[in-house]
Amino acid sequence: TWTTSEENIATVVNGDVTAVGVGEATITATAGEVNATCAVTVVAYANGTYTLSNPTISKDTALPDGTSSDGAVSWSGLYSNGNDYAYTSSSSKVTVQVAGPSIITLTGCYNGTNEKTLTVTDSSSNTVISGVYTSSEQILSFLYSGDATTLTIAWSGYAYITAIKVDDGTGVSDEITDVTISGTTTCTVGATINLSATVSCSYINTDTSVTWSSSDETIATVDDNGV
Repeated sequence: TWTTSEENIATVVNGDVTAVGVGEATITATAGEVNATCAVTVVAYANGTYTLSNPTISKDTALPDGTSSDGAVSWSGLYSNGNDYAYTSSSSKVTVQVAGPSIITLTGCYNGTNEKTLTVTDSSSNTVISGVYTSSEQILSFLYSGDATTLTIAWSGYAYITAIKVDDGTGVSDEITDVTISGTTTCTVGATINLSATVSCSYINTDTSVTWSSSDETIATVDDNGV
């Protein structure tokens, strides 16, 4: 008979062990009055960089669908740009295995003027991210803290991607790093001015909504839109 010390980490049936959560579990095989044990360690897929491009394949040729040697990342529907990056279509997707909090970083060239939506869903078909994102550094990162075991990344059309990196997100906080206000700040009584707030953060799925308030409403009021 087969047993496990921690079913929330690893289960076992007829010697087949299934990883459930991050941690260590002891698997025991018992025959009569004799048993043997082995320790199984389940780790989060992290600290790995996976290159999705192939500069040896000619431009506009479909890249072979594949899976990384450790099984952490798989991809399909990508095309070669004849250089050190690939491009996507509406049928392209990348699947990432996760266990516990993870930081997912996409590197490449993203053209936001094309308004191609990046969508991330988890293994329960919940939408984690959906939007058009740009980055002058050609890097987009998001923090995942859910319980899913896989994330699927897809695009609504043409976008560039060179690699995907998976890091351990344990203990990482999804914090806003800076907020700046722009707009005219001097006016006459009775006038209306428009202010805008720019929020800086490390991850594209950070809630960047702002609330507005005035320190003295007898001098100036402000509504929810910064007016």
